[in-house]
Amino acid sequence: MPSDLEQLLDMGFEKARAEIAVKKTGGLQGALQWLEDNQDKSLEEIEAAAAAKGDDANDEDEDETRAQIAELETGQARSLVCNECGKRFRNKDLASYHATKTEHADFSESTEEIAPLTEDEKKARLEELRERLKAKKAAQSVEDKEEHKRNEVNTSLRTPDLLRLTPAQRIRQKATKETQDAKEELQRKEQIKEAARKRAEKMEDMEAKKRIKAKIEEDKAERRRKAEEAKAAREGRAPEVGLLEIR
Repeated sequence: MPSDLEQLLDMGFEKARAEIAVKKTGGLQGALQWLEDNQDKSLEEIEAAAAAKGDDANDEDEDETRAQIAELETGQARSLVCNECGKRFRNKDLASYHATKTEHADFSESTEEIAPLTEDEKKARLEELRERLKAKKAAQSVEDKEEHKRNEVNTSLRTPDLLRLTPAQRIRQKATKETQDAKEELQRKEQIKEAARKRAEKMEDMEAKKRIKAKIEEDKAERRRKAEEAKAAREGRAPEVGLLEIR
């Protein structure tokens, strides 16, 4: 069976947009909805928004961890307090991260100094934070591989599994698979038709808007021509040639 991306391409969607839709939603239905919601945006706008936003939700823990590592390595011990929640921070980087994450904006410097870590505590804490970053990267790598697999053509029947089945079980499993494949193929064709219908409706709507705009401009020109004729009659002169040619 075709992957989600291949099905979107079969429907006529631009490859770059389809790839973004599949990556953002992880499924065909969600991708179709995303493409419909963003059909009026240019690819440049979508890519710029994605670049600006980045992976903030996934990178929040990593950003905080890096900020803590930087704080430990520089040895700074300034104290800031969030007046909205009372949380205390050792440096401006951690306070800034907190403000970005929570949208808290009221901070003040505190006379209370956060007790500095001993050298052994610093080393232990740094090791812990670096291990956290390493684990996060490993988890992300696994997630990326799983996502790649989901977008590949899946084969539900494997040869070792077939060898363990009786002939009757193989026939039933094959029939079930063929039925499921037929349903999915029918659904895919219906989605292609629906996507084509929506594109046709959009084109018809655009053409209708163009006709209405042209009619409005035509009416405006006609009103200007009549106004010029009336003005010229009052002033006892011939109307301006350019306005009469509009007729």
